[in-house]
Amino acid sequence: GDLDRAASAVADQLTRTCEPGDRCLLLYPFGPEFIVAFLGCLYAGVVAVPTPLPGRYRHERRRIHSIAQDSGAVLALTDEASRSDVLDWMHEDQIDGLQVVVTGVVTEQADHREPMTVGRDMLAMLQYTSGSTGDPKGVMLKHGNLLDNIGSINRTFSFDENTVFGGWIPHFHDMGLIGQLLPALVVGSRCIVMSPRSFAYRPHMWLKMIEEFDIDWSPAPNFAYELCCRRITD
Repeated sequence: GDLDRAASAVADQLTRTCEPGDRCLLLYPFGPEFIVAFLGCLYAGVVAVPTPLPGRYRHERRRIHSIAQDSGAVLALTDEASRSDVLDWMHEDQIDGLQVVVTGVVTEQADHREPMTVGRDMLAMLQYTSGSTGDPKGVMLKHGNLLDNIGSINRTFSFDENTVFGGWIPHFHDMGLIGQLLPALVVGSRCIVMSPRSFAYRPHMWLKMIEEFDIDWSPAPNFAYELCCRRITD
């Protein structure tokens, strides 16, 4: 219920600032604020563009600049804590025509908002490559694409409402969003998240989280297991 009200509030903000079909950058630190904004975009018929926050390094900022230009984004959603970093990035990279909207805490009195009626062929999000070998390249994912992909994952691994998901993969990464967060929402289960930075600094916290919350599904690339073996003692 809290998630629904928060997403409804974001959708209300979007309907006042842009049109269905417009592209919207999601510039959030790792955490629940991102998924609220992502669902808010779906509620309002706005195309979500998950993007990492502007970092200190030039190549990171260049990647986000490239995504903003290629996607044709007219809006950037972020939280209050990240607002100054986003504005600094826009000023330094001379990005014009991109409106910044800050999403915030929603009270229990916030109203439910009926999501916009959408079909399987309607565009849901743009998913970009890392840009490590060139400019980031975007893939257009429709609602039907997401449903088919998530449905395949859930059927293959027999996920249901009793499956507990969790992990640290970034939300703008395919494995973090489509392989972890969205399957949990579709089956009506829960998902425990921790930041990628927490894992990188203390890999054992990932394993502790799996044990503490009795997590059934926690996807990760090979280097994560190698890091655990290298950094964690018996």
